[in-house]
Amino acid sequence: MPKRHIVQGLRKDVLDWLVERQKKAVAKYTNKDPRVAAFIILDDVIADQKIIRWNSDLQRFFVEGRHLAITGKLHFVAHTRR
Repeated sequence: MPKRHIVQGLRKDVLDWLVERQKKAVAKYTNKDPRVAAFIILDDVIADQKIIRWNSDLQRFFVEGRHLAITGKLHFVAHTRR
């Protein structure tokens, strides 16, 4: 994975950029064409559950993303306290 594709934190500008990129690609090809496939990993997101449950940008991203050939992976890591 190129470092330029790794972003720290949940950034609306990056999600918006990916959605716009995918809209253009789907318009040029189709959402079934493998050339437009995109994948996003959100790692260790359970740390702030409010981000997942109440973030309308993230909800829109996943709802709209499935029509734009974006596959999303949420990786939850539970931190235990001792």
